[in-house]
Formats: sequence, structure tokens, C-alpha cells
Amino acid sequence: MAEDECMALDGLISNLLLPDPGQATVVVIEFDSIICPILSGFLSECERDECLQYRYVHDRVAAQTMRGLARLCGGVLTGIAPDQVRTIRDGSGRPGLIGVERSEYDFNVSRTRSCCAGVLSRGGRCGIDIEDVVAEEVSEELVGMLWASGDGLGKIEPCAEKYFRRWTQLESALKADGCGLGAGIEGIGDIPGLCWDDQKCRIDGKTWAIRPIRAPRGVVASCAVEDHWVSVVQVAQEEVESCIRTRSLCARDE
Repeated sequence: MAEDECMALDGLISNLLLPDPGQATVVVIEFDSIICPILSGFLSECERDECLQYRYVHDRVAAQTMRGLARLCGGVLTGIAPDQVRTIRDGSGRPGLIGVERSEYDFNVSRTRSCCAGVLSRGGRCGIDIEDVVAEEVSEELVGMLWASGDGLGKIEPCAEKYFRRWTQLESALKADGCGLGAGIEGIGDIPGLCWDDQKCRIDGKTWAIRPIRAPRGVVASCAVEDHWVSVVQVAQEEVESCIRTRSLCARDE
């Protein structure tokens, strides 16, 4: 990738995405954004080849963009160029930074058919989940299992948007906690001490604050952060795109 396309972590990007100590920032990127090719450019040739193994072009773009977003998150938090960031996945599959404790920095990413999302934190663990609202994937059985795992959720309503919103709330907390949901929705009953509503989730004695995320139409998203945190700041996709355009103009002027 050309140097003027690498989107080095200059002041514009860092100021947008770097959270204050004890806070988190969130960004949602649609797959038709000008950001996506730049994010995929952060990957190594081997990583891009892995993404190309997907059957459909759309899935290839989605995989590359989400991996690139993870690199960007790591670069913002550490000050390392994104293409030099090295990540590792833990036992639950969530990414982390090699040689960096999660108590100091943490990030998490998620993708769906139309966009991906990332959350960056300083001073605590975090998780994020984003889902397309697809009515055909919702059944009364799934709704019953999901609502039964919560606390104070009120009357069960088999509404697709409410179902996927509840799902993102729970999944983001499970990703922050690190236990994940590898067993599927059927495994919810095996999660120790699980109790949750649309604002907090308690897992095995630890409480996570759940925050809603703005997403494109037909998409819902939530993030979870440690309960003592006060705020989660969402950065608009347009703000990041503006930084890229500004940087590109400056590069051409040079």
C-alpha cells in the first residue's frame, strides 16, 4: 500500500478514536465506505489470503474489513502503526494485543452482513456485537430461550428487532466477560450466575454495563463495558471518512 494510503495514526485519527482513561469509544463501518479498502490494507498477505478463502465476495470484503478494524483499534490504543500491530485470540476467540494486558487496553470487534463495529477501551474490558435484523431467523423457541435467560425483561414479544437487540446486549456482555457464546443460545443456561436486562448484565458475580450503539437501518448493536464506567462515545463513520479525505488532500498537495 502507498504511504499516503496507509492512514498513519496522525492526530486526527487518534483524537477521534482514542478514548479517555476509563472510557470507551465505538465506531460502526459500513462495507461500502471508503474506509474499508484502507482497513484491509493493514493486513498481511497471508491474512488477506485467508479472507479470500470465503466463497462469496461480500464475505471476503467483510472479513478483511473487520480484521483491519481490529488492527486499527490496536494501533490507536498503543500508538503502533496498524500494519505492525500483532494480535492474538484467547480461548473464547476474542482478539487481544500481544504483550498488552487487557486491564490496560482492550478492544473488540464484530461484523454482520452489512457492516462491522469496533469498541476501544482504556482501563477495562469491553465487548461489542452487531446484527442484521432478519425476521426469518427468529422463532418462538429462540425468543423463549433468550427471554428466559434475562431478568426483568417483561412480556416475551416475538419481534425480530427486539430479539436481535436483546441478543446483542447479551452477546456483547459475554464477549467482554470472555466466556463467549460458543455453545450457542442453547448453552445460555450453563453460564454461571447469568442475570441481565437492557442496561446491565451480571455473569458469575461480575457486572457489565450495556450501552446501545447507533447503527444503520435494519441493523442493531450493543456494547458492554465494566460497570464503573460512566460513558461510551460513538464516533460517526462520516468523521473518520472526513479525516481520510483531508489526509489524502494533504498528501496530494505535498
